[in-house]
Amino acid sequence: FDSALLLDYRTSSDPKVISIADLDKPDGIVEFPSLSDFLSRLRRFGFKSHAKEDVAGDLRISARKAHVETFWKKDHRSGISPKLYDETCQKWSLTEHGLPTSIQNIYKQQNGGQVIYRWAPPQVMTSTNYRRPDVSAHCWQDVFPKGLLPVEEWESFIDWRLARGVASKQALSDFTDCAPLDGDQDDENEDNVIRLIVVGVHESQPEFKLTLLDMSEDFFKRKQNLMTLEYNKNVDRFEVVWGPIHCDNIYSGLFESLRAIKEDL
Repeated sequence: FDSALLLDYRTSSDPKVISIADLDKPDGIVEFPSLSDFLSRLRRFGFKSHAKEDVAGDLRISARKAHVETFWKKDHRSGISPKLYDETCQKWSLTEHGLPTSIQNIYKQQNGGQVIYRWAPPQVMTSTNYRRPDVSAHCWQDVFPKGLLPVEEWESFIDWRLARGVASKQALSDFTDCAPLDGDQDDENEDNVIRLIVVGVHESQPEFKLTLLDMSEDFFKRKQNLMTLEYNKNVDRFEVVWGPIHCDNIYSGLFESLRAIKEDL
């Protein structure tokens, strides 16, 4: 309508930002001394129930949109075909239920690649030993630094560790609550199936960082969690640095948790 957002270069090569709600009344303007100051004051509007979580002064931006089209950076890759999907389910013994619907949807859009919304607040442990994101933290972490792998390159976490000789003695119960305490597959208990799949490998980091998809099963239910692990070579262990988040919450949980840096938008 008759509103405008202007970059004012009249006095400096670093522009001011001027917001005018009504061009017929230019005296009612709001000025910001710089572009960075304007960006730091952006915040989300329209969701009163989440208003307290929106922190003014955060330069990171999120569209907060539950659309698979905004998940991937465009990479001209085709989506996963029905044939490849069936082969993937066969390979990982997921023929009964298949992959989580949300994972199917983003892979139908594009079979792997870089992820736009991938910056997450660090997690802090509450007094009751419950992990929660610290959205006011100054530094956020890149939980998918190299994106996600095509399904053809997914690998068993157990095999991945053995092949590289890292954290081979760490118990799988650190990552899924139906893992046996000794860290090995429990062959005697057919109701306890450990299925941790490496769906993202970020080996260019100073330490390994992995994205795991937990599709393990126990007597009561099957797991459908995504998480990010980081390897600490000093103690030869992986630590969970983000997640686990249930895949069914990939829209209400994953996209609500993650942000994009400005150059990704």
